[in-house]
Amino acid sequence: MKERRVLWGPLVPYVMPAALIVLSSALATLLRWCIDPLLLDLSPFSTYYFAVALAAIVGGFRVALVAALVYALTAHFFWVEPRLALTIASKGQLAQLGAFLLEAG
Repeated sequence: MKERRVLWGPLVPYVMPAALIVLSSALATLLRWCIDPLLLDLSPFSTYYFAVALAAIVGGFRVALVAALVYALTAHFFWVEPRLALTIASKGQLAQLGAFLLEAG
């Protein structure tokens, strides 16, 4: 029993923030998916601001920075045209992604 604690001991501080990031990303993506017919392509990062704030409150600055990167990639993949791709088609998309990272980080 002690060996199991020794093995998991160093990983415990990283499990909770990682679980928070994954869970809040899934919830923000689900919420954005529900309101997608209303927003279309107007505000792809709107639901992710709340998830970054939650990550900052619960996990601190470092967790919020990692969360912002994960959420930026997730939002860009699902909600920025062309959808389901991580390509940046215009300077406007790059500016939008950079603005989210600056505001969220």
